Amino acid sequence: ARLGWAYMRKRQHAEALAAGENALALDPGYADGYSVMASIFNNVGRPEEGLRMARKAMRLNPHYSYKYIYRVGQAQLMLGRKEEALVSLERAKALTPKTKNIRRHLVVLYDETGRKDKARAQIAELIRLDPWESVARAARNCAYYPKALKWFTDGLRKAGYPEKVKVRTVVAVLGKVKKKGRVLVITDGGKDATVRVSRGFTNINIGGKTAKRKALKAGMNCTISYLGSGTKAKSVLCN
Repeated sequence: ARLGWAYMRKRQHAEALAAGENALALDPGYADGYSVMASIFNNVGRPEEGLRMARKAMRLNPHYSYKYIYRVGQAQLMLGRKEEALVSLERAKALTPKTKNIRRHLVVLYDETGRKDKARAQIAELIRLDPWESVARAARNCAYYPKALKWFTDGLRKAGYPEKVKVRTVVAVLGKVKKKGRVLVITDGGKDATVRVSRGFTNINIGGKTAKRKALKAGMNCTISYLGSGTKAKSVLCN
């Protein structure tokens, strides 16, 4: 099942289906395997089978996680069963409020059902959780096949989702380096600004070589791309 998930994240849908089916053939009672297959079926545009797989996973494991419920809601939304999807997705969100893909699907669902205020509130919360949020970022974090991906991104745009973010690039001397490189203090526009450095998100380069954030030191001259004080940097490139 994990191999199927890995293929799906690469949008190698045929390989994902084959790997998932092989995993279930080896262990027909594997609940998480059925949950992963539900996700694969949803992402390849076969939500009827996705819903059936998710329901079976829930029967096999009554102590299921939010992922099972999310995959039920995702399938229901794709099938046009919007009120049922609303119950499932809101239930999944209550269990894991910071999972962005659940909130993204709720944006589409709220807008499609005329709940415009809720859609806008959901967008605002997503941007609060991650100021880099945009249609392009949502698309990169989604494994849908092309037709379903277009449905998803068109739905986000219709709801008023930000198309892209306004990146600010500054050249600055690192005034302070805190928390082993996790927080930088620079001067931007004559004012102190803090820059968050995130492992797995921020590209750090020192002297032309990839580096870890703990290698950042006060006094370094760097080019920093970020969204403004308090946000995480996309890149920190130092001499």
